[in-house]
Amino acid sequence: MTQEKKSSIFDLTLKEILINWSVTSQITLNDLLRLIKKMNTEKTLNKYKTWKEYIIEFGKEFINILSKEDRILYSGITILMISVFLYVIDAST
Repeated sequence: MTQEKKSSIFDLTLKEILINWSVTSQITLNDLLRLIKKMNTEKTLNKYKTWKEYIIEFGKEFINILSKEDRILYSGITILMISVFLYVIDAST
């Protein structure tokens, strides 16, 4: 983004949105990889009594990562792009 922080998504240019989306996606993927690494250590696996507790905790952390700060907008853009991509694949078969 530019030096001054813009207050609204409507004030951003398409180029700025794409750059912000790219940066945010990389940070989000990095956080998700750290979460997967953390959740798959032996210490963490033995912490929970049942798989249900493990999955609930993983789900909570996953949602927290996707909804941090202004990531929710860019997570939505990513989910929308994946949906369109899967629709095109399904429609072409």
